[in-house]
Amino acid sequence: MAAPTRKRTGQPFSQSRVPSFWGDFFISRPRWQSGRAGVKIQVLRKGAVDLIPVQLYIESTIHREGEEPEVIRQQLSGGLQFNDEEWIIRYTENAGTADEVRTSVKSFPDRITVVRQGPVSYRQTYRPGETTQSIVHTPAGKTEMDVSTLKYLRERAGQEGRIQFSFLLNMGAQDLGSYQLIIQWTEAKINEPA
Repeated sequence: MAAPTRKRTGQPFSQSRVPSFWGDFFISRPRWQSGRAGVKIQVLRKGAVDLIPVQLYIESTIHREGEEPEVIRQQLSGGLQFNDEEWIIRYTENAGTADEVRTSVKSFPDRITVVRQGPVSYRQTYRPGETTQSIVHTPAGKTEMDVSTLKYLRERAGQEGRIQFSFLLNMGAQDLGSYQLIIQWTEAKINEPA
């Protein structure tokens, strides 16, 4: 019996998959739906999961003893999904380069988990008042990461939202300072084509 094929292309399913940082899912054509306040938005599809296109502003502030704070600011496009109390933000940094990093941020009322895949990969959960550990994979090998989460806040109003958290970071036995991350988003406004 022949392997199943896609009707449109005739290719076997294994050849018609689209590799992406969302996983190896079939990506369907975008569809349109009415967003809040009657604005038409384009909804991206990941398998059977809708991702709302968003514009992201990410600010990381690093405080190290005896140094001026280092501030890193980024503006990126990404996708957003709401599942009951779980908010998921996905985005890619340096897309199409050797330094590409795919990030998934999963926010719950009491914790946040960040999964990064790229030259440096890890899965780290942040819970206020707790110290959590993870393994960081780098080209040079593996190391342990200990995070003591200080604060965590998430809020959403209309088509905008914000996640903010701060923590102390140790890798191996080295204190790397205190970090504060702010992730703000605005749902993209895309007009329906004529």
